[in-house]
This record gives sequence, C-alpha cells and structure tokens, in this order.
Amino acid sequence: MASLSERKTGKGKGLKVIQFVCPTSGKRKGFRLGRMDIKRAEKILTKVEEIISCTLAGIPWSDELSRWVAALPDALARKLSKAGLVPTIRQNAQIGEFTKNFLEKRTDTKASTRRALLTVHLRIIEFFGSEKIMRKVTSADADSFKVHLLTKYSRATAGRTLRAASQFFRAALRAGLVSLNPFAEIKFPSEKNRDRMFFVTREILDRLLDACPDHQWRMIIALSRLGGLRTPSETLLLKWSDIDWARNKMLVHSPKTEHHEGKSSRWVPLFDDGLRQILEDGFHLAAPGETYLINR
Repeated sequence: MASLSERKTGKGKGLKVIQFVCPTSGKRKGFRLGRMDIKRAEKILTKVEEIISCTLAGIPWSDELSRWVAALPDALARKLSKAGLVPTIRQNAQIGEFTKNFLEKRTDTKASTRRALLTVHLRIIEFFGSEKIMRKVTSADADSFKVHLLTKYSRATAGRTLRAASQFFRAALRAGLVSLNPFAEIKFPSEKNRDRMFFVTREILDRLLDACPDHQWRMIIALSRLGGLRTPSETLLLKWSDIDWARNKMLVHSPKTEHHEGKSSRWVPLFDDGLRQILEDGFHLAAPGETYLINR
C-alpha cells in the first residue's frame, strides 16, 4: 500500500521517501520526508497507510488520525496535500471573516435561522476574537468555549450555540480551511430546558383568555393551547381559507418541518373544547377580505 525507503548514496544520502499508490487515481506517487530518524518516518508511513485505507473504504478518519493531521507541521502538511492525501488547507482563514461569509451565503435559510446563527457568530467572536486562525482552534479550545457558555447561559442555550459552532466548522472542513472539526467530540448539553416546562391547566387558560386585550390575542393563546400549534411560526401563517368549518378541522402549515417529505402541513381537528367558538368569534370580528387570522 505504501513503502518507506532511504537513499544510501549520492547527494541525497539519508533522505527518507514515502511512495504509495494513489487510492483515487491508481497512479504511483511519492514525497520526501527529508532527513529524520527511522522511528518518526515509520510513524508517518503508518498514518499515510491509514489515510489510504480510509479513502479506499469510504470511511471517515478516526479521531486520533484527525488530530494527527491537524497537528502536522506546515511543511509536511503541504507535502501530504500536494500528494492528494489530505485536503488543501488555506492556512490563515480567520474565524470572524469565515463565519460572516458563511452567514451571507445562507440565503436558503429562514430569517429566524439566520438570526440564530448571527447570535452564535457574535458569541464565537466574543470568545475567540475575530482574527483567530480557524485551523488553530483545538478541541481544548472547544471545551473551554463550552465551559464559558455554561457559566453564562442556560444549558439549552449553550447546547444550541455549540451545535451551530460545530456547523460552522463542518462547513470550514468541506471548504478546506481546517483539517478537523474541533467540536466533533464535544457532548452537547440538551436543548430542552425542563426547568421551564409548565403545564397550562384549563383554569389557567381561562384566566389567560380573560386577560387578553383583544380577540386576536385570544385566538393566539387558544390556537397554542387548544390547537397545539407552534407559535408564532404556524399561528401567523394560518388563513381563514385554511379552516374547513363543515368538516370541523383546519389545515396548519409548518415551516419548521416543511423540508421533510410530507411534513409541510397537517390537518388539525377543531376540538370541542372552546377552540371552534373562539375562531368563529374571530371570523365575525375580522374585517371584510381579511386573509390571515392574525393580521399584525
């Protein structure tokens, strides 16, 4: 698979050379290691063989191999890159510039998602500094960032931030800016904050409805508690034309699940618990030609 040789004579006497068959092209290639002790050269040979095996098998590098590649001296990293064994790394990509460009290119995401990613971008800059070289962010740095987040925010917020940070570095890995994702081994805290969970009883619901300043607020609360709609994303998309009064149900459009096949919308029954009456009252109060249930 790969071989190590040493020149015995001539001007290049003592130079170590690794030769191998490229796993993608099938061509024989090689690169010089220079003069080094045999044990170090044999270790590099072992790693080269591991890289080739992973490529042939179509499997990702192990964590140990990723860390080894990430820690390579620049000169050796360039040699492996030129030989086609590791991605070409653009050495000086800064974390602030990359995350900003990443956000500008994500025109495929919803505004709320971009706002969330922008918040993560700002937290990363606050911690690492905008000029931090991406390839120099280590797993230890990622651990420190996690500790920082947990001391400043809830576990749910820290979990969301770390997942997004990992998303940034996965994109940088695909772009050839880094050789590994330092957040790959991080255990993300749960994004569910159970301390904030609270069951809204019917008694509390009635008190909420009585306290509403107008009927649109009554519909928002009723759709959330009695209809089970995600609020605000699903509630604000609901149109009067989505309500099938005859069949006692409504068509709910879900932007959060629309990217899953068959999950862009769902039918929800108008349960006999006051929801229909609240919606009927809202329909009679709506201005002629009004499209959405919630119009502001």
